[in-house]
Amino acid sequence: MAIEQSSHGFQFGIVLILPLVLLGATGCLQQSTPDLTSTPVPPALNSSPRIPPRPSPTATPEPTLTTKWITPLPAPIHSLRLKGQVAHTILLDQTHIYWIADGNSDHVFRHPLAGGEVETIATSQFADGNLEMYSPIRTGDWLIILDIRTQDDRVWVVRALNLREKSGTVVTQGNGSTLIRGLAADGDWVAWTSLEESASCAGTHAQTVLGVHNLNSGEQHELARSCFEPSGAWNSPGLSGNHLVVEQSNGLYLFDLTSGQRALLTSDVSCDPTISGVWIVWTLVKCGQFDTTDIVYNLQSSERRIVHNGFAESPVYHHQAGRWLYWFPSSHEPLTIYNVETNQMLTVTTPGKTEAIRDVAIYDNMIAWVRDLDPNTAAVHDSVLEWRTLH
Repeated sequence: MAIEQSSHGFQFGIVLILPLVLLGATGCLQQSTPDLTSTPVPPALNSSPRIPPRPSPTATPEPTLTTKWITPLPAPIHSLRLKGQVAHTILLDQTHIYWIADGNSDHVFRHPLAGGEVETIATSQFADGNLEMYSPIRTGDWLIILDIRTQDDRVWVVRALNLREKSGTVVTQGNGSTLIRGLAADGDWVAWTSLEESASCAGTHAQTVLGVHNLNSGEQHELARSCFEPSGAWNSPGLSGNHLVVEQSNGLYLFDLTSGQRALLTSDVSCDPTISGVWIVWTLVKCGQFDTTDIVYNLQSSERRIVHNGFAESPVYHHQAGRWLYWFPSSHEPLTIYNVETNQMLTVTTPGKTEAIRDVAIYDNMIAWVRDLDPNTAAVHDSVLEWRTLH
């Protein structure tokens, strides 16, 4: 790989397979009656300070603020050209940029932001392995990866690599009878949802599971387990500190890992919840279609705000990092991000006429993106990793 740097066997059965296809295609939650009753879950998992959850299951909120569009302050754009590679998945931390390249999904590479050599930081343990079914997660000292077989997605392992100590541990795994349905991590906590074989469950013969694991203490808990039904499957976990937000078909639930409680956050038709600090975001109504409306919710103040991302050509999905809410650009549209604290929208960069932005990552005040130089060709071609500070 040439690089140029610049500073510019088990079957769940027919009854289960159909719900799985429908669930994966839409990721959408069905509307139901609000339920504010807090439900106990396993005892407190640690003693870190908690943010008191204030569920707000009211109807769709009206916009409370007029979004301000601003231009980010000038800053140098640094770049790394990947010869014959198109990066599709990127990560950032304070010292490195990480990526997985198209056609090479069994490796994670990284490059020092200050300059230096590219290194391979993670490799699949499977001959037909794939490390980007769910994007790797960079948090604390850890790089969390889902390593899954391409030919059999019931065989997988979630691994946590300690980049400071250069060691690794297995968080959870499936050996032919489990499908993983979602993955999240923050600090020392990892959360996941899965479907597991269960002969005791009539019809589907599977259970839906929501689990968490602490990388520091090694403790592991199941927060929920029940027989699988399309109306009761856990999906799309999001984790920040001691708060876990996760979707189920009757609404979005907020788990407080400190108090050991859970509460219904909203019963609106919603999907794809994410959380960062006191801010929770979910997509409203048009899950998996033209997702142009997101709800921003503040856990401390209970404020709910509508944000329109403005993309129109194809489905887009939101992501969060600190105070920033962002969307992977659709086709040749510009890279747009939103500051949830200041209610400001920024256009960071715009691709050229024959280019596309493939992926985005934000860490603290640094943003990075992938510029595909020729997205309309199937031939081998170059891409460019670019990064800059936001102010």
